[in-house]
This record gives sequence, structure tokens and C-alpha cells, in this order.
Amino acid sequence: ATGRPATYFPCSGSVPDSQSFEKIYVFLRSFHVEIEGAVLDSRFALPEVLSLVRDRGLKYVIALPGGSPAHLQMLKEHADEIRWRSGCLLDDGTVSGTAAAIKPFSESPAESPACLFFDGEAASRESLELIRKIQSEKRRIQRAIASGEEASVPGDLRNYLSIDGEGSGRTVSLDSTALDESLSSKGFFSMAVSDGISPSDALRLCRM
Repeated sequence: ATGRPATYFPCSGSVPDSQSFEKIYVFLRSFHVEIEGAVLDSRFALPEVLSLVRDRGLKYVIALPGGSPAHLQMLKEHADEIRWRSGCLLDDGTVSGTAAAIKPFSESPAESPACLFFDGEAASRESLELIRKIQSEKRRIQRAIASGEEASVPGDLRNYLSIDGEGSGRTVSLDSTALDESLSSKGFFSMAVSDGISPSDALRLCRM
């Protein structure tokens, strides 16, 4: 194997689509291309796609959306096991990971393997970006209040900042609990995997 793509298909970005996977599979098999498995991004994290992959006896690694119930469950149950835990570092040395059995989708009939990963570099970068954004916006609002101007909190920061009081007596408050909770989830990502695929295997495959 050279690692070069055998073919490619244009797909609509960020649109859930099980038919695209089926189209690619049928096309490759029509040329007698042997398919060992599928590595799919979160756009293909759909029950029907997983069923197609399993029905064809393929190994799989499927990225789970960050807001999906499966990822949130992995985060809740296993984040503390791998966050800044050197004993869980994988082969590349910067990402830690663990495996567990969960239902990949709420309608899934049974649990199956999944992996949770923590990228410390990404966690640090994303955390600092959020903190700087909040602090910058807080200073902007404070300047507006001091100048007697109207001030409001942008929609994407309303979980963290609020304006209390009226007129020149207005103040800006930071919900540190909400911020801490958000920071604690930075750097994590999850994948649904087939039996026998370890966190190291999954990470290597998704980075091919």
C-alpha cells in the first residue's frame, strides 16, 4: 500500500449524509477494490452509516460530534482519567486516551467500543483563546459603561458574562463556575471504533 487515495468524491460540507458513504463503497467494490475498513469524520456519525459499515463487516473509526450524547457521556465518565495524566499518553506522546463501552447513539440497541482522547496542546490553546476573548469583551463593556454608552454581551459569551444594574451603576460579572466547566472540556474528542481497535490504533488511523 502506498497510502495514496484510490479515488475521491466531493461531498457537501457539514451535511449529514449516509448515501455518500454507500456511494463510495459501491463504487470501489465495482472495481473489485478490497475494503478493510472505514475512517470517517463526524459528518458520517449517523446510526444508518454505522449499520452500513457493520453490515459489510468493515472495521471502523468514526469521529463523534463534540455535542453528541456519546461524547458527553465519555467526557463525564472518563475525562478525569486522562486529563494531564502521563500514564495515559499514547504513542505520539502529546495525546492521552482511554477506551470504554457506550451506546454510540441513543437509539443503539447495545454498547460498543469508543475512545476518548485528550490533546493537551489543543486544550491549552483553546482555553487561552476563550479566556482572552472573555477578558477582552469584559474590558470593552466596562469602557462602554464608563462612557455612558449602551453595552451588551455577545450571544456566544452570555454563559460567562452578564451586566447587572442600570445606568452608570452597571457592572460586569463573570460566572467563573461556567467558565471553569467550559475550560475543563477543552482538548477532548471521541471516536466510535470497532472491536480490537485501541486508542493508539484509532489515533493513528484518523491521522493517516
